[in-house]
Amino acid sequence: MSSCDDCGRDNLQQYHKYCRRCGAKNPSYVKSDEKIAEPTSLEVKLARMLFAEGIDFTLSPEIWYSSCTFYTPDFLIEGRLVVEIDGQHHYTDRHQVLMDRIRQRAIQNSGYPVHRFTNKEVSKSLKNTVNKIVSLVRTSKAKANQTRIIEVDVSNEHRLSNVRDVILKEQVHEIYKRTLVEGWSTSLFKDVLSKLTPNPSCNRCAMQKTMLMLLGLNFRASKDGTADFQNYAVLFEKATTILREFFGEIATVELKNEFNITATNFLKNLVYNGKPKILPHRAINIKNYGDFQDLVKNFNTNFSTFGITVVEDDLKRECLHEKKKRSEKLRKKEMNVMVMQEQVKPIDLERFDWIGKWEKREE
Repeated sequence: MSSCDDCGRDNLQQYHKYCRRCGAKNPSYVKSDEKIAEPTSLEVKLARMLFAEGIDFTLSPEIWYSSCTFYTPDFLIEGRLVVEIDGQHHYTDRHQVLMDRIRQRAIQNSGYPVHRFTNKEVSKSLKNTVNKIVSLVRTSKAKANQTRIIEVDVSNEHRLSNVRDVILKEQVHEIYKRTLVEGWSTSLFKDVLSKLTPNPSCNRCAMQKTMLMLLGLNFRASKDGTADFQNYAVLFEKATTILREFFGEIATVELKNEFNITATNFLKNLVYNGKPKILPHRAINIKNYGDFQDLVKNFNTNFSTFGITVVEDDLKRECLHEKKKRSEKLRKKEMNVMVMQEQVKPIDLERFDWIGKWEKREE
C-alpha cells in the first residue's frame, strides 16, 4: 500500500493499475494473480476530468451486497450515484443486457441511483458527460432520504468463504438429516459445524453458503405438483433467524441480498431441471407458459415479504439464453458433459419447445 503522487490518496493498492480517486497511473503497479476489474482508457480519461473538476468519486469500487458477493461498477460518484460506461456489447448481446438489468436492479435496491452512458456518448464530449454527472448528483442528493442503503461493510475475515464448498456440502447433508428429526436451531448448527476446521460459524460467507445449500436440499413440491414456496419461505425465515443469532442483523440482510440477486437464476433452474442444483432428483415439472407464469407468481407472493421478487421478462430472457446454450451443446455433441453436470438429456429439450415461441418476439 502506498500514496498516490497526484492526489495523495494513502491507500493506493499495488494491484490497482490506476488510482481509484483521481485516475492517475500507479507507478508501483504489479499485476495481481487474481482477476481485478480495471477501468478502460475512456473511463480513465473521464476519471481524470472528474478529478480536475473537483468531483469526489471512486473508480471501479467494490460494492459488497454480502460477504460472498460484490459488484464493481465503473464509478461511484460522491458515495451516492453509480455511473456505468457501456460498450457496444452491452446493447447487442441480449444476455449481457439481461445481466446489466438484474445487476442494476440490485444496485438500485441498495439505495444507489444508476445512470448509464454509452462509449460513444462519452467519447463525443467528456465535458458534457461531466456536466450531466454533476446534475445527476444534485438530483440524487434531493432524493437521498428516499432510499434505504443495504450495502454491507464486510471485514476481511468474513469475505468469501474460509471453507471449501465440497466440505461445506458434506456438512450441509449432515445438518439436513438432523433437522428433519430435530428441527432448525442454532445449537444444532453449532454442534455440526464446530467439528470443521476452520469453523464456518466464524465466517459469514461460509454460513451464508451453508444456508443456501440447505434451503436447496429442502426444496419440494406441493400436493398439486407445483413448487412449495410457502414452505420454502418459512425455512428461509428460520435461516435468517439463525444467522441473526450467529452474527446479528447484518447476516440476515446479506442472505436476503444474495438470494435477491440469484433468484432469477434459481427459478431458471426450476424451469429446466425441476430442482435446485444441489437436490439429486427433479421435484417439479414446468410444462407450459401457464406453469411458468404460476411459478413466478407463486414465488413473488411468498418472497416479496423479504423484499425478494423476480421479473417475468427477466426470467424469460434467462430461459431463452439457457435454451440456446443447451441447443449449441447438442449441436457440438457435448451431451456427455451435460449429463455429467446433471443437465437434461437430448430428448428432454423437447419439453421446452414452448420456450422457443418467445424467440421470435426477441428478434
